Amino acid sequence: MRTFDCSRIDTTPGGQCVFSPPAAFAGGEDAYAKWLKDEYERDPLTKQCMVVLMRYQGGTLRPFRPTIIGPFAGRLQKACERLQAHLKATAGRHPDG
Repeated sequence: MRTFDCSRIDTTPGGQCVFSPPAAFAGGEDAYAKWLKDEYERDPLTKQCMVVLMRYQGGTLRPFRPTIIGPFAGRLQKACERLQAHLKATAGRHPDG
């Protein structure tokens, strides 16, 4: 069962966190970024957790700051920053154009 504990997020392959790739994952940071994007697009839980994490990381849900650990912690933080920039850039746009 995958989990999402906002206080401690682990990116270690094989972990139970929604942001942990499978145990057999052997890729580097670029492969993790691709895996994370694919999960975001495929899995509603990942999408919801990513938005929550983005809001915590961006400081909009204060004063809480989660601890992100594991080999892909920096890459996950960058993904949150990119998501926040994307959402700001597209705010107010209608999905159909």
